[in-house]
Amino acid sequence: MKNEEKNEKKEEKKNEEKTEAAEVFPKPSEAEKKPVEKKSEDEKEAKAEINLQIEAAAVLPKEQVKETRQKVNKGKSGLTRRRRLIGVVISSKSGKTVKIEIKKWHYHSLYKKRIKLKKKIMVHDAKSEVKVGDMVQIIESRPISKLKKWQIVSVIEKAK
Repeated sequence: MKNEEKNEKKEEKKNEEKTEAAEVFPKPSEAEKKPVEKKSEDEKEAKAEINLQIEAAAVLPKEQVKETRQKVNKGKSGLTRRRRLIGVVISSKSGKTVKIEIKKWHYHSLYKKRIKLKKKIMVHDAKSEVKVGDMVQIIESRPISKLKKWQIVSVIEKAK
């Protein structure tokens, strides 16, 4: 008997919750529903137009491609788009290869302490003009050898 009464009370509570939810979120009527088919047709037409534009853009003549590249790179030569760094020469024993040390300061994300980072880079020196202690500006270039991917642009400060 007691179990039956408990089950009845549970069912009553469930029914009350359902009616409350129905009052808060009423079901939409047939007139309020939006036509789904028309929306999907519009989307299909828009996608088809976009695909046509993409196909047309893929078959551009070479002249138009060059013009667009020039517009994008206006005022930029090939050298200015590459990374530039400043460092100090630490070794110039090899023929046209120089070893440069680049120092950066970095803040630790957790401890907020300033940390010095050092990086040693092999650089191509075509004229063999730099000596140990010189401060130079280097620029990223095509790979010259396994380890050399940088070239010297200018000597900023000569060693004393």
